[in-house]
Order: sequence, then C-alpha cells, then structure tokens
Amino acid sequence: FLRPKKIEQLMRAARGGPVIVINVIEGPCHALILCRPGDVFSVSLPKLSRKLARKLHGSLVKSLEESGLRDRRERAIRRVGTQTGRDKIRNILRELWISVVQPILEAMENVVSRLTTKVVIGHAHPLLAQLYDEIEEELPHITWCPTGPLAFLPLHAAGIYGSSPEDSFSASDFVVSSYTPT
Repeated sequence: FLRPKKIEQLMRAARGGPVIVINVIEGPCHALILCRPGDVFSVSLPKLSRKLARKLHGSLVKSLEESGLRDRRERAIRRVGTQTGRDKIRNILRELWISVVQPILEAMENVVSRLTTKVVIGHAHPLLAQLYDEIEEELPHITWCPTGPLAFLPLHAAGIYGSSPEDSFSASDFVVSSYTPT
C-alpha cells in the first residue's frame, strides 16, 4: 500500500495497452511508455514540473470547493455553479493537455508511425498491433501511472474545451484511460 509499483507489475498491466509512468520532479519531467513485450519509450515533458503539478492540483481543489463540487462536510456533488468555476476547471484541463497528455499521445503516434515501416515476415511489429489494433472499431487503452501531485489530477479529462462540442476535444477522444491502483 502506497509503495511504488515494481516494473514487473507495470509490465503485466501493459498486456491490455501501454502503461504511461509520469515522473514528476522539480525540473522538466518525462514519461515512460511501457509496452508489451517489454519495450520502453521515453517522452520528454518540458512544460511539466513539480511546481506546475502542485499549482494545478491546488487550483483544482480550490475550484471544486468554490463550485460546491467538493465539500468535505456534506460530501455533496452539484453542478459547477458559476462561469468562473467552469473557466478555472477548463484552464486546468487545458494545461494538463498541453503539458502532459498531448506530448505523450503525439509520442505514441510517432512510435506507431515509425513502426509501420517495420514489417517482419508480413506481420507488423507487436507494439503497433498493441497500440492500434482495430483502431477503427475501438480506441486504444492506456493506463496512467502519474506520480507526485500529478496523481491527483484528471489526466483522462485533459483537453481543450471550447464553447461547443465541435470546438472541444479531450484525451477520451483518442484513448480509453485507466489508472494504476495506489
């Protein structure tokens, strides 16, 4: 409980899709994409730092409390009551998209496009099959393993939220997300 996961546990979890371990440190951060059958790819996250993750976490908690969505005394869940509250949460999700989720998804796409040229006796590389097997029918699954203050932020909801659904997109438009248990 509350101990770091061993690499063997994370690699087993990668059977259903890549596990994304995000290392949050004081300086620029990075992510490791763990794939079966044991491939690991590193992704630089130069816009992410421990300071930014703490700021986003604090802003999210404050916005939820101000909006009445997170009241420890009542444990009540209500709609965000003000435009200001909605805008604050949209800004947090935008920052998560720009600094964390988008660079990771782009790196995954680059890995896949590089691997499309690697064909072994008529079969695509196993990573390609794992990431985008039957992509037309269903989205690929990834498992987030964030560390530090990033562990308390909704990476699955990161995105750009415009004034209408047509102006909006989020991580869930590209992948099905789950999280490693802590």
